[in-house]
Amino acid sequence: MMSAFIDYVPSSAICWLAGWDPADAIQLYRWTVEVCEKAMHMQPGNAGSIAELVPAFGDYVEARVSERIGRGRSSWPDDGLTRLLTTEVDGETLSPTAVKTNLLFLLGAGSETSRDMMGLLLFTLARDPDLYTLIRADRSLLSSATQEALRLCSPTQFMVRRCQESVRIQGTEIMAGSIVYLGLASANRDEDVWEEAATFRLDRRNASDHLAFGAGPHVCPGTSLVRLEAKTAFNALFDRYAQIKLAQAGPFDPIATPMFYGPSSLPLHLTRG
Repeated sequence: MMSAFIDYVPSSAICWLAGWDPADAIQLYRWTVEVCEKAMHMQPGNAGSIAELVPAFGDYVEARVSERIGRGRSSWPDDGLTRLLTTEVDGETLSPTAVKTNLLFLLGAGSETSRDMMGLLLFTLARDPDLYTLIRADRSLLSSATQEALRLCSPTQFMVRRCQESVRIQGTEIMAGSIVYLGLASANRDEDVWEEAATFRLDRRNASDHLAFGAGPHVCPGTSLVRLEAKTAFNALFDRYAQIKLAQAGPFDPIATPMFYGPSSLPLHLTRG
């Protein structure tokens, strides 16, 4: 179900936003997987860019940006690429290089994480037929289910940051310049914040307080997009199938990238309805 359905959703949405051919979506997703795999071998201080990690990916985006710039501006469609090229920040538009960098990062950061979250929610529903039936009957519960999948499963397991100044947290001194691993998956199961933290619940009043997208001024700008993607994808699933269940018992085989968490594949039995 991952390769037949879920893998296509995030990159297809980004293609549509950028004004690119949706037929390119699965190749773009494969390039983002390659980026993730190679990035895991980078060392602190390595300045390798996404385009350097996967040159074909960089060439694709470069060609789309150059083609748009080469056309008369009066013919530019109202899409995401045009917005990036024309929107002013502090009175200036972004350079073509900055536009390319933002598009590469949007695809790189917005494909694997969104794909994994939807895969994790799909797995949760497939192993609990009553939960699937409940949400299928009351689609308003899908928003809470999405938030709970983000909290409980945490598609991004950790982030890595460099400490800018020395600080003491609960008796532990962290020196300036230290490399810090932030355990988002652990934080999202903090018993001081989440009652029955290891349980999937649709009735949490603080459902949106998870850190799956970070928090504060650096919260992920794709938060609204991934929720819209999940809403669209799962409503289509509910419309077509009365029930889904796992084709094999037990846990799924996870993807191989340690920073992210989601099913590499997810065989299901589907009942039309």
